[in-house]
Parts: sequence; C-alpha cells; structure tokens
Amino acid sequence: PDGRVVLASRSAGSADVVLHLGLGEAWTATLLPLDGGILAPALAVAEDGRVAVAVDDATGAPAVALLDLADLEGGSGPEARWSRGDIVLTRRPAVAFDAAGGLRLWATAVDGEVFAAASDPGVPPATAWTPAVRRGD
Repeated sequence: PDGRVVLASRSAGSADVVLHLGLGEAWTATLLPLDGGILAPALAVAEDGRVAVAVDDATGAPAVALLDLADLEGGSGPEARWSRGDIVLTRRPAVAFDAAGGLRLWATAVDGEVFAAASDPGVPPATAWTPAVRRGD
C-alpha cells in the first residue's frame, strides 16, 4: 500500500509473528504473540488497509489475525486477536481478499484434503473450515 511493503515472519527464538512495514531504510516491526506453531506466516493486504495474517498455532490449527495497516505504523500495534480453525495443517495456509473485501483462506490438512474458510468484510476471520472440493463434485 502507498509504496510501502508489508512482510511477515516468525520471531527469532519463538513462535510469535512479526509484521514488518516499511520502505527503503525506514521500517517498523510489530510483534503479534502466538502460542506455538512452526509454519511461515502468509499475508494479504486489502485495498482498504486491512492486513490478514494466517499461520499455524501450537496445536497445528490455523490461526488468523486481522489488523488495520494503521496499527502497524507505530510499531507497537494492537493485541492480536487470533481466530483458531478446526483442522490440523500440514502446510502454511493461503490467504487473500476477494473483490468485495471478504477474507478467503485455504489450507491442506493432515488428511491431505484442501480446506477453505471465508468471512465477509467487517466480520472476524472464520473458524469453521470446510473441504474445498466435495467428493463426487
């Protein structure tokens, strides 16, 4: 957004997530505490400045946080409210905003199935994940 870049990583020595916002030599880092997890975070930024971060937690379930870009500018950031999914992941989730601003998520579960979750604009990230493709379809 506005020429700046948003990156997400795990914090060194912990499972916490760090969001990095900046351009050139001017960067701020915002720590989002998270209990466990090992997968690299996935990140999406909506046109209206919402930032979605998707990763796994200590149980292997998807954990998704939704923040405002403005909250990252000072580096202190808000307390992340993680929505926890009801599947166990084998790969990092994918995250995107659709044309209407809704949040869309996909992930591969331990049974090899691809699962999806969706939420409308203004609604917290979904916690119920369903198979992306139903058998027989």
